[in-house]
Amino acid sequence: MTDICRLLKEEIAATAGGVLGIGMRAGQIGCPAASCLARSAIPLAMRADAGAYAQALTERAARFSLFGRPLIKNVGHHNGHLLFYAADAFYDAALAVILKELPPIAAPGSAWHQEALPARLLYTKRRMWMLSRKADGCVTCPADEAARRALLLTAAIYARGLTRRALELRMLEASDALLTMTHHVTPYLRPRFCARCAHVADAAARVIHWGLTR
Repeated sequence: MTDICRLLKEEIAATAGGVLGIGMRAGQIGCPAASCLARSAIPLAMRADAGAYAQALTERAARFSLFGRPLIKNVGHHNGHLLFYAADAFYDAALAVILKELPPIAAPGSAWHQEALPARLLYTKRRMWMLSRKADGCVTCPADEAARRALLLTAAIYARGLTRRALELRMLEASDALLTMTHHVTPYLRPRFCARCAHVADAAARVIHWGLTR
């Protein structure tokens, strides 16, 4: 399975470093980030003006790409950190990669009589599998912050070299985001929004299944 977050960090480091004319490593990029796609403290390390860095990178945002699609929409800054915001196309591309690489799963069984952690993850897998049955048409991720964050945390489950405990923690963080990604939508509009999240749910069910079988 493709390590999406690793590729993302490598692309940001290589392209941003080239734009800024500095050496930048993937390890200096944090992803997922709390309120954006990725963040970096490189201005602090370089003792540089984060605002100037952000402006230069935003002006050349079209240079960032991943999976043949635009990656970065713009770059902001806060407390000396660069904040990278994703282009809309990135989420659809990441979703398509996951769905292409992992096969559909069978209907999950009951989570009863399981230990707490497996039960939680099996419950999430079953919820996502049920929601995924509404998937239809082109693979898309809703232009919604909660759904996009849930997708990004789902993609972050796969990373090379993770310990079992680290993998479990990533799955739990993704589980929380997935199970609450529709809560901000009013009950009247929620069924329609859930249908729009079906491809995200499909990908999440497959990734969590993969994680539970490692």
